[in-house]
Amino acid sequence: MSYPEFLTATPYSWVGLAAVLVGCVAADLTRLPARRKRGSWAVSRLWTRIYLLLTFFVMCAPALVFLSDRTRLLDPALLPYAGVLVVVAFAATRFPRSVGVPLLLVSIAGFSLMTAALRPWTPVSEPSQLFSIRVLSVSPEQQRLELLVNDEGIDIVELPGNAFGVRMERLVLRPELFLLGFEVAYRPAAIDAYRYDQEANGAVFLSAGESFAFPAPDNFFRRSLRTSSIPGLRLDTAFSGTTAAFALALHRVIISPGSIELRPATPGMQNRES
Repeated sequence: MSYPEFLTATPYSWVGLAAVLVGCVAADLTRLPARRKRGSWAVSRLWTRIYLLLTFFVMCAPALVFLSDRTRLLDPALLPYAGVLVVVAFAATRFPRSVGVPLLLVSIAGFSLMTAALRPWTPVSEPSQLFSIRVLSVSPEQQRLELLVNDEGIDIVELPGNAFGVRMERLVLRPELFLLGFEVAYRPAAIDAYRYDQEANGAVFLSAGESFAFPAPDNFFRRSLRTSSIPGLRLDTAFSGTTAAFALALHRVIISPGSIELRPATPGMQNRES
């Protein structure tokens, strides 16, 4: 889903726009007594702007109903979100120099920093392939895997055992942060090695105690995410499950908002997963 499509689909964009318009109209109404002292021309200009803002406000209603995801219209967080935006828009419009300009500068700086910090994560709104893993060779004691992005090999991984699973960091954003363009994103964390006993019954996958860790910057942002100290953002771990390694088998890593999956891509491949 592209950025414009995401903004159109989330009701938070239309409710937020409507709330900002209401706050601006309320601020302009408080200016009427001062404008009357300047004459009818100043009052007429102000009323024209108020009518224009109200026109856009009315247009938000059909957009909210017909363009956004109607299953989320009863989200209980929408009402307090709109209330906060009304107050903020009122203060910024009524006091542009002391509130509006500083708030705009802080918002632009915060959005830019957050966008840069979230670059390692891949947003997801529907199931899609992130990368693939091809088993080059396997024995009871060792497996050799190739990582592929867009069907091009980028790295060779050697791990003990004959089975593996993928771990990822899953970043979940509050819907109020819709301007960032997504609500769920993933970053590969590690490929874990397992041992698989074809003759065993029950729990046949045992951890080999080793992993291939994907490179990750250890910066202030990630440390803050791990300690849950950034409001509106939550970081947790998602696991694909474990799959046995068969020589020349290809597995696609499929991500969706709620889970990740190792999906066999080799026709006729016999595979067991846990």
